[in-house]
Amino acid sequence: MFMAAEKNNLVDALHRLWVIFLEGLHQRIELFAMEFGEEKRRFIGLLVAVLVATMAVFFGFFMLNLALLLLFWKFNIWLAFGFTGFYLLLAAVIALRIRIKMKNSPKPFAASMEEFKNDQEFFGSKK
Repeated sequence: MFMAAEKNNLVDALHRLWVIFLEGLHQRIELFAMEFGEEKRRFIGLLVAVLVATMAVFFGFFMLNLALLLLFWKFNIWLAFGFTGFYLLLAAVIALRIRIKMKNSPKPFAASMEEFKNDQEFFGSKK
């Protein structure tokens, strides 16, 4: 009878451990899925905004250039070179800003990775 009680206690403990493991795994998967959805929405929103802004800026600058070239027809060659230099400089500045923003943005799935790191520290590394 004493052995049966110990066996039941061991089975119950193993069952509780398995349930805790599954709950932890479920929470990690939910966190990963939530972060993946957030990253996807953020990326799509950023992509749409960049495309719309690019088209608007393109048409706006095209019309401005056309108007200025027609207004100052005598100096059209110098004006065209000036516009070219201005837009190349502007493109370089924007590319630099995008690079800085991408470098300083948080890593995707940072919260999930932090949770996995905490789990590894809690359970001990098997290195």
